[in-house]
Amino acid sequence: MLSFVLTRHFAYAILLIAIVLICLHLLPTNIDAANIVDRCKTLTDTERTSCYRNLADRLLNLDRAEMREVFSEDLQGPNYYGACHELSHYIGYGIYAEKMDMPAALSECTPACSSGCYHGVAAAYMFQQAETGTSLNDDLLVQIMQSVDPCAKYRESECKNSDILHGFGDALLTLTTNDLNRSLSICSKASRSSPCYDGVFTANFVRNTDPRYPAKPLRANDPLYPCNEVEAEYQQNCFRVNADFLLTGSIEENLAICKQFPVGFRSYCISHIAAIEMIMHTDISQLASICDGVDPNFKELCLSGIVNRLWSQNTKPRDYVAQFCAIQNAPFDESCRDHLRYLEQHGRSMDTTNEKVAP
Repeated sequence: MLSFVLTRHFAYAILLIAIVLICLHLLPTNIDAANIVDRCKTLTDTERTSCYRNLADRLLNLDRAEMREVFSEDLQGPNYYGACHELSHYIGYGIYAEKMDMPAALSECTPACSSGCYHGVAAAYMFQQAETGTSLNDDLLVQIMQSVDPCAKYRESECKNSDILHGFGDALLTLTTNDLNRSLSICSKASRSSPCYDGVFTANFVRNTDPRYPAKPLRANDPLYPCNEVEAEYQQNCFRVNADFLLTGSIEENLAICKQFPVGFRSYCISHIAAIEMIMHTDISQLASICDGVDPNFKELCLSGIVNRLWSQNTKPRDYVAQFCAIQNAPFDESCRDHLRYLEQHGRSMDTTNEKVAP
């Protein structure tokens, strides 16, 4: 009888423990990621990196669905774009450390936060492979980059080799101990790929690829550096990355920066101003006013930036662009429709030029 009672109590105890464990799993994670990121953003570069890494470690302990929800919901909006991308880099590092297999790690990433997780996985792979080499020379780094086709198993999913090449470029600046020109040269030898160049320049700008190798300081108030000191074949990518990071002020302040770019590289900079402003506007009628105060010499490029972004970010892009063109005044209404016809024919953004732009 006593044995039966003890057995029954033991069974109840096991059942109670199971219920508690289930409930704990269903309870909210209580990771207020947005609030933590807000605090991290107030710290110095080194402290902020450590803060983001600690948050990434906590997020990696969550169920993957819960972790993705943090990035798709909690860290959305203009206040979190840069932080979300940096944080998702560290998530990529962590996932690769768990899997030690690049395709398997990539399968757990999403394009959230400008594909930062993909970039992080690719960079972590480069770091790990480089550690196994007896001599970290350029040929070895080229070999590492050419030895894997990571997205091959995921052709029908969201994995893109361009994201992987960007991550490789990101890692190169660390592995070459911040040698910008050497990193770009390795990109050229391995793939001659624009995304790889972008990764190098991005890492150079944000200075957070790895805290052991802080990047060289940028020159204060010089939006041309380092673009005016690299070879011509890399300058387009460099000025594009500079525009991505430098345009943080008002339309007038941002336009003043773009005007300092060489004429041949102003197009993306000016159209990017419009893309940035679009974040703060929610409907087509509001978008129409973005370029109203822009110098007439630059207005067409500003409008092109809006059209390109409408085309790339909507499920029914033709309808959105057509509505936008319909509310433009002459002569911009017709140039807008010309742009739309180009997009319909080619399925990609129009390469605008600066031939009409006054110096």
